Amino acid sequence: MSLVEFQIEIGNTSKQVERDGKNKYAWNIYLNAGGQANKIQKVVFLLHESFKHPEVSVEKPDDIGVFASREFLGWGTFQVGVVIHWQPIAVCRSGKTTELSHELSFSAAKTTSMFEVSNDGGYTQMSKAVRSMVGVFAPLALQVVTLSGEELLSVSEAGDMTCSDVLHALEDQRPLLPGHEYKLAHGGANVTHEQKMCDLDAVSGELKLNAVIQRKPSWQEDLNLALIKSAQTLDLAQIKTLLSAGASAAFVHDPPGTWGSCDAKSALHVAIRSRPRAGSGCEASPLVGVDDWIAVIDTLLEAKADVNAQQRNRDWRGCGSSSTAFEMILPAAMNDAALLQTFLVAGANPNTESRRQVHSMRSDGGSCHCVLHTAVSSGNLDVVKTLLDAKADANARSTEKISNERGHNRDMSETSLHIACKRGYVEASALLLEHRADPNAIRHDLITEDIPEAELIAREPRNWGKIKGMMCDDPRDPEYVCPVRSVAVEETSLHIALRTKHEGLVTLLTCSGADKCIPRKQGETSTSVVDLCTEEASLLHAISATWPLAATCQLFSDAELTSVKAAIAATQTDAEVR
Repeated sequence: MSLVEFQIEIGNTSKQVERDGKNKYAWNIYLNAGGQANKIQKVVFLLHESFKHPEVSVEKPDDIGVFASREFLGWGTFQVGVVIHWQPIAVCRSGKTTELSHELSFSAAKTTSMFEVSNDGGYTQMSKAVRSMVGVFAPLALQVVTLSGEELLSVSEAGDMTCSDVLHALEDQRPLLPGHEYKLAHGGANVTHEQKMCDLDAVSGELKLNAVIQRKPSWQEDLNLALIKSAQTLDLAQIKTLLSAGASAAFVHDPPGTWGSCDAKSALHVAIRSRPRAGSGCEASPLVGVDDWIAVIDTLLEAKADVNAQQRNRDWRGCGSSSTAFEMILPAAMNDAALLQTFLVAGANPNTESRRQVHSMRSDGGSCHCVLHTAVSSGNLDVVKTLLDAKADANARSTEKISNERGHNRDMSETSLHIACKRGYVEASALLLEHRADPNAIRHDLITEDIPEAELIAREPRNWGKIKGMMCDDPRDPEYVCPVRSVAVEETSLHIALRTKHEGLVTLLTCSGADKCIPRKQGETSTSVVDLCTEEASLLHAISATWPLAATCQLFSDAELTSVKAAIAATQTDAEVR
C-alpha cells in the first residue's frame, strides 16, 4: 500500500490591472513543495509558444518552499507545462523528471491544483488531487443581439473570452452562408478579434454587444464554390438557398493548374456527374434518387446555368477531355425526351457535334457525329421527334475517317436516314422524311477485301515464292505486302432497304421520292435497283408502289402508318412546291 508523504501545490495568482487604458491581468505561476522542496532540483514552467522566452526555469525555492515565476502581464489563458527535476535522493518511478500541467485561469485571485506525493516500495509517485479557486472574480455575462434587439447568443461567463472566441460561438450557434461574416460592435465602435470581453465596459457584470452580418470581399466566389459543392451532393435545399443568396449557376470554376493542367467545371457539370446509379460511387446521399437529381438539374437550369459551357479536365501532359453540359447529359437524355427538351429550351444546340480523335500505333483518324445520329441509333422515337422539332438537321452527316497501316481503313459518311434504314426503323425513317431528310443522299463507306493470291502473284510473278516465304506482319517493313484493299461503296437509303429485304422501308422510300435510277456502286461494280431486288416479287412490287396504297396492304402497323402518311404528305408538298 502506498504511503502519502507530502503534497505539492501547483497554481497561479491573478489580479486585474489597467495598462494603457485597457484592463489586463498580472499573474504568475508557482509550485509549492513546502518542507519537501529539498527533494526538488529545479522546476521548469513551459509557457505558450507566443512568449519571447516560453521556458521559465526556477532553481531555488523561497523560504517556505515555493518555486515561483516572475510576474507576467496579459489577458489570454493557456495550459502551462510543469516539469519537476528531482534531486538524486528522490527516486521517482517516472525517472529523473515528472511532467505535470496546470490550466491557467484569471477567474480568481488564486487557482490551484493539488498533487499527492506517495512512497510505493521506495519510489516516489505523483497523483493529481482537487483543483480549487480562491477569491473568485465576479462573472461577466455576455449577450449578443442584432440591431433590432433579437438575441443571437448568451454566455453566462465570458470574462476570459476574446472577440474571436465569441465569433466562433456565434457561428456555431447561428451559421452563416458562405461569403458572410459577423462583425461585433460595442458602444458604437467595432470590437477587434484580439479584444477580451473583460476589457470592455460592462454594466453590473453584464455586457451587451451588437452583431451585424457583412459580406466578405470574396462573397460572390465563396457562394459560387459552395454551390458547386452542394451540387456534388445533390443537396437541393442548400442549392436553392445559395441561389437565393446570389450564387451564380453560370459560374465556371477554373483555378490555375500546375504545368498547364486544368479542372474547369460548373455546378451543372458536377450535378450531371453525380447522377445516381447503382454502384456508381457518386457523392450524393444514398437516399437521393433520379427524381431528386432531375430536380437539381431543373433548378440550376432555371437559374440560367449555361448548358453549352465546357467542362475541361487535363493533366500536365495534356491528356484529358472536354465536353459541354449538354454532351454530358446526352446518355441520360437519349432515354428521356422531357430531360432533353429541358436542355434544348435552355439553349442547347440540337446540332451539337461530338468529335473523337484516334491515334494509336497503327491507326490515325477521327469521327464526328451529331446528337440526332445517336438518337436514331437508340431507336427512341420521342427523343428523335424532340430533336427534329427543335430544328435538328435531318441531313447532317456522321463521319468516320481512319487510316490504318495494315490496310483496314475507314472512310464513312452517312445521314440519320441511312442509320434508321440499316436498323430497320420504319417510324424513325418516316419522321426523318417528314422533316425533309433526303431519300437520295449517298452513303459513302469502305469495305475491306482480301486480295486474291493470284493477283498478288501477278504483281510480282518472278519473286512471289520468295515474297511468300518471307512475308512479314510488320507494315513498316520494306518487304511488307498488304494482303487487303479498301473498296469504295456508294449507296442510298433505298439500296440499304433492298439489301436488308425490308419491304416496308422500300415502299416508304419509293412513295417518298427515292430515285430508282441511282445504281449502287461497290468498287468498279454498279448494281441497279431492280437487280438489288434479286427477283423477289415483294421487293419488285415495293419499288413500284404508289400512294395511296391499296386498302388491303398490311405492310405497316397502325403507329407506323400514321408516321408514313405524314412523311409522304410532306414529300408530296415539297414536290408540288418545286
